[in-house]
Amino acid sequence: EKILPLQVNVDSQIQDIAAASDCLYLIFNNNAYKSTDKGAAWSLINTPTNYHFYKFSVLDSLHIVLLADSSKTTHLFYTENGGKTWSNSPFTGKCKFSDLKLYQPGKILGCGANYDSLSSGFIFQSTNKGLDWKITLFPQTPDYINNFTDTSFIASGRDVIFKSGSNG
Repeated sequence: EKILPLQVNVDSQIQDIAAASDCLYLIFNNNAYKSTDKGAAWSLINTPTNYHFYKFSVLDSLHIVLLADSSKTTHLFYTENGGKTWSNSPFTGKCKFSDLKLYQPGKILGCGANYDSLSSGFIFQSTNKGLDWKITLFPQTPDYINNFTDTSFIASGRDVIFKSGSNG
């Protein structure tokens, strides 16, 4: 389905935007879209229903991770076929993801705040599409995360930058 252009009004909300593989990706009014022509036209990406999507990371036209909230549970949806099918990995830890980065197929970095104490936070790493996580507690909440290599990343928050060692 081509939508030309996206209908923006005062109630519209862009949750996230990304670029990969010469395409633009957008979460707009809780739907995911893809543009192959620099934003002139947008196609709706098939996504699971009944979730509030707020963040995503796109590796290429096939590999996408979407984050959604539902009553203090973060759901991580992963596709390897551009959105034709999705796997759902509910994350029931006491935290909310604020950012994530899909840096290789199935390999995800994330960061976020502790629900019980918004002054502390976590950095998460999964090597199996979000099924299992290595979790590191931080004294402050990281808001953004990115990777340099498979084993080196950086996260930042208010007045603080965290850089990993050579093994993540």
